[in-house]
Amino acid sequence: MRLDLGSPVRCTDDAFGELADVVVDPKTRRLTHLVVQPRKWDGQARLVPVDRARAGESADATISLDCTVAEMREFEFVRESAYVRLGEAHVEDPHWDVGIEQPLALPPASGVDTFSPSTSTRT
Repeated sequence: MRLDLGSPVRCTDDAFGELADVVVDPKTRRLTHLVVQPRKWDGQARLVPVDRARAGESADATISLDCTVAEMREFEFVRESAYVRLGEAHVEDPHWDVGIEQPLALPPASGVDTFSPSTSTRT
């Protein structure tokens, strides 16, 4: 089966979204998961085991999954958010090998409004 990013992905009961990425195990160099971006609901891309996919029957390179749209909601999210303090690491799964993609630094809670413009006066 050929996998082109952006290919439509269809569940057994309805169209779902598109292929956003793939996951390859670096040790075995085998494809393990598809990253599927939904079009209709919550917008969260899901990790779908590759053994749940097969080539579609249409000529447009559709990827067919052997699950329903409702079952897709049970697959893991590709992204997650966590609040960690400076110097802490957030690791729930020791086998997860992906780092921080978009860090956000919050201002310190010192009672000073760092976002308001300062005013100065001359005498």
